[in-house]
Amino acid sequence: MDTLVTRRLQTLQIPHTLMILAATMMLPVLFHLIPPVSDVPMGARLLPLFYAPLIAVLLFRPHVGLIAAALAPMLNYLLTGRPEFGLVTLLSLELVTFALVSVLALRLRLSIWLMVPVALVAAKSASFVLLHLMPQLSALPPAAYWQVTLVNASRPLGASLSDVAWRATARTKRFSPPPGPPAPSARASVEVSATAG
Repeated sequence: MDTLVTRRLQTLQIPHTLMILAATMMLPVLFHLIPPVSDVPMGARLLPLFYAPLIAVLLFRPHVGLIAAALAPMLNYLLTGRPEFGLVTLLSLELVTFALVSVLALRLRLSIWLMVPVALVAAKSASFVLLHLMPQLSALPPAAYWQVTLVNASRPLGASLSDVAWRATARTKRFSPPPGPPAPSARASVEVSATAG
């Protein structure tokens, strides 16, 4: 009986879930300390809420990332007053969609470099649909919200989230590094120098 309970608790990964949830709550606070660029807060550019659920989905069981994604916006609101209450529902939907699409992409063995942008567009598209149903959640119309949030995040986020994802999984055998030119071997350089001479 003890071993069954112990195994069940291990599969739940409760300490990992609490750690990821804490990281999901601390990262936005740290990112909002960075001064805005062109009147856009760094939190809107780098989307710190997305980092911890992404790492959780990559390194732990899917439920760890999904729990963090679902609870983080409301817990952040209760502890810090951020994000605005109307955005809590939108961000929760976006984060859960992001985590679900990331899990699906992993199961389909998509490259991490492709997974992050696809999951981000899916997350923003889910909020676009929700804003059509509940326009009071944002001051912006649905299309403007979708465009502005993707444009604000596109440059730094695509590279930074993908880079974080790749670094988080670089030491595991589950993923390979991003494709690139093969490293020249010593034999190839000797052959090149012999033909050049």
